[in-house]
Amino acid sequence: MDENTPLPPDPAPTPEVKEPEAPPASEPGADEAGPATPGGEAAAEPAVSDIEPAAEPLLLPGHEPEPESEHAPEAPLPEEPPHAAEHEPVHPEHDHLAQENAQRLEGELEALRTGHMEGGRRKFRSFFEHERRLHGLFKELRPLHPHDRHRLWKALKQMGADVRRAQQEEWESRRYQSLEARETVDEKLRTAEALTQAAGDGGSYRRAESMLNEIRNLLASAAPGSTGQLLIGPDRRACWERWRAVRDELRKKHGGRQEEAYRAMATLVAQAVAQAGEADPFRVTQRIKELQAQLGKADLRRGQFEELRKRLSAAWQQAQGRMTGVRHERAQLRSEWRARMEQHLGRWRQTLEQKRGQLEH
Repeated sequence: MDENTPLPPDPAPTPEVKEPEAPPASEPGADEAGPATPGGEAAAEPAVSDIEPAAEPLLLPGHEPEPESEHAPEAPLPEEPPHAAEHEPVHPEHDHLAQENAQRLEGELEALRTGHMEGGRRKFRSFFEHERRLHGLFKELRPLHPHDRHRLWKALKQMGADVRRAQQEEWESRRYQSLEARETVDEKLRTAEALTQAAGDGGSYRRAESMLNEIRNLLASAAPGSTGQLLIGPDRRACWERWRAVRDELRKKHGGRQEEAYRAMATLVAQAVAQAGEADPFRVTQRIKELQAQLGKADLRRGQFEELRKRLSAAWQQAQGRMTGVRHERAQLRSEWRARMEQHLGRWRQTLEQKRGQLEH
């Protein structure tokens, strides 16, 4: 090996699938430059292979699922209005007040009928809150002519029945869409599970991680009409729980394989570190080059990779220092050898001159 062999750059690790962010907490970037190697080049850091937990995203305004307790139809109003049993006619002197009360109820009914809409969709929760307030008004507003009470109550009941029917139809439609969206997610999760079970190398684990990232983005999407927006409460929770279960299984299995790879690689690195201080430094540097190439292909976590990279770098520096000492020692030996040879040549020339002089005389 040439004594002036340059220091090789640190190995670049096998590329990992980068996390989108997901919503989740962002992952460390895999494209940041690592610490400079002894040769002056930056070593690429291995991408983080672990998938960070993702918080379930908020839905877009107007797409929030109603509480599960409100998925059941709102209880219908009583058949008879409050005070219906009171058949006493309104006293003539209170007739004007009774008419005002009827007009107020009519105004509230009109507000109930035309209000509580947003983007063409009925806001059921606020509608039924208003309906309950209107029910209370029937109890409070007195006097009221019996025929007005029954007429207005009938209008309120009919309006409530229509909205209850629309609520049930919308809920059934959303439930169907949610089931379809959940099946889409479940199918992808089954694929991710199969990839996890069959994974035998770093590439297989990265494919499984990529599939989980895709599913997470699907669940976290805020685009109207996307899978993440179509899922309702129970189905959303079930999808996230299963996603986390598959992710944890992948982490467990992949982590075990990474630990095995780390132990095997650490043993080889430890041998090179020991040889750097004792064995032939020229052979040691060649061995370190081989280990750096092997490290770049190893399936390791960032911390494991960095630890072994730094140990190899330190061993390289130590071997380079010993190589410098060997070169200096060899140069010193050559210098001493030249000096001895020059002394011998000087003596030989002197002897030769003496012999030549004797022959001339």
